[in-house]
Amino acid sequence: MKIKWVNHASYILEHKNIKLITDPWLFGSAFDGGWDLLIESKFTISDFQNITHIWFSHEHADHFAPWVLSKIPEEVRKKITVLFHETLDKRVLNFCKNLSFKTIELENKKKYTLADDFSIICGRMLSIDSWLFCEVNGLSILNLNDCVVKNYGLSRPIKKITGDVDILLTQFSYANWVGNPEEKKFRKFFALEVLNRVKFQIEVFNPTYTIPFASFVYFSHEENKYLNDSVNTIEGTCEFITDNTDSKPIVLYPGDCWDGFSKYPNQTSLAKYKKDYVSILNQTYTKPSTPLGDDELIVKAEKYLQNIKNKNSVLAMNLLRLLPSYRNIVIKFMCVILPKINTQ
Repeated sequence: MKIKWVNHASYILEHKNIKLITDPWLFGSAFDGGWDLLIESKFTISDFQNITHIWFSHEHADHFAPWVLSKIPEEVRKKITVLFHETLDKRVLNFCKNLSFKTIELENKKKYTLADDFSIICGRMLSIDSWLFCEVNGLSILNLNDCVVKNYGLSRPIKKITGDVDILLTQFSYANWVGNPEEKKFRKFFALEVLNRVKFQIEVFNPTYTIPFASFVYFSHEENKYLNDSVNTIEGTCEFITDNTDSKPIVLYPGDCWDGFSKYPNQTSLAKYKKDYVSILNQTYTKPSTPLGDDELIVKAEKYLQNIKNKNSVLAMNLLRLLPSYRNIVIKFMCVILPKINTQ
């Protein structure tokens, strides 16, 4: 069994003839230019020719990247099976089917055998997230990615299936809006909350090894770049796990490979990440905003509303409005008119 590191939340589990890659976001920006990868991927489009399965944890763009999938040659896509949990809209699987991928819709918490000594269980979590439990050649591997498992009510149903695990993979920094620019204390508090969540998960699942992941990004737009000021770095996370838990942190860099049980030289990969953090987080360039005029905003708003009506039942929406918990959303724009200045 091998774990080959790709980037961010993506790695390859390789055993015998199975090569399963998770959440392959390899390049490009996510969330309308708001996120970019901290490190350039070494895994390329041509490397998909060796992949047998792709598993997506959820539909967020840093996990499910359509622009990456579309670049894979069709003859290669036809040989790959996409694994995704059950949804009502089937949107992810239908998109992949249209690209000629083979697909399997994973029933919630059902065990699937991909090959001898290689089985998986995928579990739904709250709204759109899911986790993946793999048993590969005697090793148990739990990928929690963005699942916010922070209390026993959320962890017990998973623990009943997994028991103690050998390897835990979990998010180690915040991945959302955390306060306005002046609210740095709030970001520091939230960053610590994420680390304490990692500690809780380690206490529950008792992994021999913990791989912090799904946070190797930076906020790359001029409107959100301030969020970089309090992110948890992989170096600080590694120290936190070592000081506060009995689990051994494993830090993998794009292109690294690990067998799942041997001692791993973290210092080599940590030194590389340290340079990346300094290089990326201190850069002055970020993507600029492109303001829209009033007329363009109105056209886009009307198009958005029409799109909602086309994809939903207008009758059902009107009936929902009768319920006290459903109210109209009113968006107000404030226009400030500055007086003309006489320069004469």
